[in-house]
Amino acid sequence: MFAHTDDCVESETSSPQQTTTLTQQEQRFIQEHQIVVLGGGSSFEPFLIQNDNGSITGHDYELAQLISKKTGLEIRFELGNWKEIQAKAANKEIDGLSSAGFTQERLHSFNNSTNYLTFTRRILVNSGNPKRLLRAEDLTGKRVAVQRGNALFEQIVTSSVRDAQIVWYDTIDELLMALANNHVEYTVLDESAFYLVNKLGLSGLIESAFSVGEPFNIMFWLRNDWPELPSIINKGLNNIPELAKVALRKRWFGNHPHQSSIQDNIPLSTQEQQYLAEKGKLSLCVDPNWQPFESIGDNGNYSGMGSDFLTLFSQRLGIEFKIYPTANWSETLKAVQNRRCDIISLIQPTADRTAYLDFTTEILTFPYVVATTNEQFFIEDFDQQLDKTFAVGLDHAAANLLRSRYPNIKLIEVNSIEEGLRKVQNGQVFGYIGATAAIAISRQQNQLTNIKIAGQLPFDFQLSFASRNDEPLLKSILQKVVNSLSDEDKKRIYSKWVAVDIEKITDTTLLWQVVAATTAIIALFIFWNRKLTYSNQQTELAVEKLKKTRKWLEEKNSQLQKLSITDPLTQLYNRLKLDEELKVEVRRCMRYQNSFGVIMVDIDHFKRVNDQHGHLVGDQVISSIAEVLEEHIRENDTLGRWGGEEFLIICPESTLDGLQQLAERLRSAVETKKLPIVEHKTASFGAAVFEPEDSVETIISKADNALYRAKDQGRNQVVLHLSDSL
Repeated sequence: MFAHTDDCVESETSSPQQTTTLTQQEQRFIQEHQIVVLGGGSSFEPFLIQNDNGSITGHDYELAQLISKKTGLEIRFELGNWKEIQAKAANKEIDGLSSAGFTQERLHSFNNSTNYLTFTRRILVNSGNPKRLLRAEDLTGKRVAVQRGNALFEQIVTSSVRDAQIVWYDTIDELLMALANNHVEYTVLDESAFYLVNKLGLSGLIESAFSVGEPFNIMFWLRNDWPELPSIINKGLNNIPELAKVALRKRWFGNHPHQSSIQDNIPLSTQEQQYLAEKGKLSLCVDPNWQPFESIGDNGNYSGMGSDFLTLFSQRLGIEFKIYPTANWSETLKAVQNRRCDIISLIQPTADRTAYLDFTTEILTFPYVVATTNEQFFIEDFDQQLDKTFAVGLDHAAANLLRSRYPNIKLIEVNSIEEGLRKVQNGQVFGYIGATAAIAISRQQNQLTNIKIAGQLPFDFQLSFASRNDEPLLKSILQKVVNSLSDEDKKRIYSKWVAVDIEKITDTTLLWQVVAATTAIIALFIFWNRKLTYSNQQTELAVEKLKKTRKWLEEKNSQLQKLSITDPLTQLYNRLKLDEELKVEVRRCMRYQNSFGVIMVDIDHFKRVNDQHGHLVGDQVISSIAEVLEEHIRENDTLGRWGGEEFLIICPESTLDGLQQLAERLRSAVETKKLPIVEHKTASFGAAVFEPEDSVETIISKADNALYRAKDQGRNQVVLHLSDSL
């Protein structure tokens, strides 16, 4: 049954999934033409893929399934030699073409649908680009592989390259193999080629050199004697949620068309692909307060190592993740047990958790440490400290591990690291047990300076991702994407959030006092009884062990100190350290009656970078601009990250003229710097000089107001705060 209107029919009962409003003519067309057959090239993977059993999958197949659900029109595919397929479609032997770009010639035989993909054409070369093909002019006279019948790419070569030596191939597989074997010097394809590069095992042999021409659109081309057909397909396309289209593209083509080596696509089974298509998005539970591993900010944004891993997962699986909000870790675990979430991030496997979760292999491993007050001695053997009380995170795996290993240990479970460290500081517990990086962040944020790392436990954090155990397909999908993580991926993410080169502490007075005392005892023993050789050897071993333990602890506390003042992304000073430096400069100015200046820097239109390219590219841009600023400031200037895309430069003994010259030099350096992916960015600068009546807050406010004016006046410029007396 259909509910009739004056000129259209809304499908209500013909299909339980049909949701598109169709005209009477369109509805009649579907009844009369129950199956529409579209043609594609046999090497057009991953648009269309013919499996060994004859079944077809791929991007366009899944897109057609979505159109069918929306309209009730069944679409099937016939694959073959692309030139022959085009001829069959032109002769109306099949009903149209899939995965085809726009050409004027096709308008004679077909009507086109709306675009469903937009790609860029890319020059692919041998790995390392040995011929140094960096621009179109470099292609002159070079051998190029082109697929027969592929009008789009043939047109690029003939219109853009002088004296091109075209070598023809029937399939894209053949031309990629020819390139890998040095039979040609380059080829022209789009991002879809990277799927085949990986499939053929050529990912280490072929890379992208540069893009060429304007972006182009992919569409369906449909026989022109059926005017209802493009209308039905367009309505189906328009009714597919945009997020579903984006997820479909990511799943089959990845999310990094500009990278040289593309390894993002995960080899999922047909069932796994169907599972993700039906899910649409996956819900994720996280620890909302465990930086730098993961946290949910006041603005609701997910950040930390877990967020960066999740970004890679989303790109490689082509699916969106949605955070399920919780207030703390205990709520997170309850949400997972109640099946509110599909996946939980950065969790340690325990026996009780396997009742409701399937765990991947671990992706991060690091030691548990004990944080105490500074006056406590270093802990050489944790087994000797079991008479003391320790704090651990509520419902964290550490509590179970400790109670299992030390049944009589006294533990207090706390809701946050801050609560645990404050109990340490107040003497309510001897130490807090957790991870060095998380302790350092809490110590920094809460200014708990009387805290140090005093020892290491004899077991480690082993963090994994986990999925609900009532969906076995999700378990295999999650493990596959974890398997795709390289050691470099893990190192890069961990280093970004714990970006510290451990510095050795040179003050070893206490160590030498211990060694001297021990040596004296040994000498006394030798004097009285030279037969105690074995005891002497044991004592020496104990001293050596003490040395190593002390060295390890010194390194950990050096790391803790540096973490507390370092921005993990840029490795510049963080805001806490900048605040300290500003107070020092103010005191110096008050005492010696001199002055200093500050420059605030803001990357222009930075939100566009995150929106268009993602947060990983945004992080690369911030890091690159930080390097530019660091290279061009003066030796006695202090540079740090103020927050987000903002930087602050403290300039001792500076005048307004000096600040202007420095800021202009920095502005020009940023503008001309070639950046990853986005090529170029600009920045705005606001500067102010400290005056006798100023405080830290007022000089920052002056510089911030000047920065606001710089952005308001068009960006990419320097604005000075001028004193009322000037």
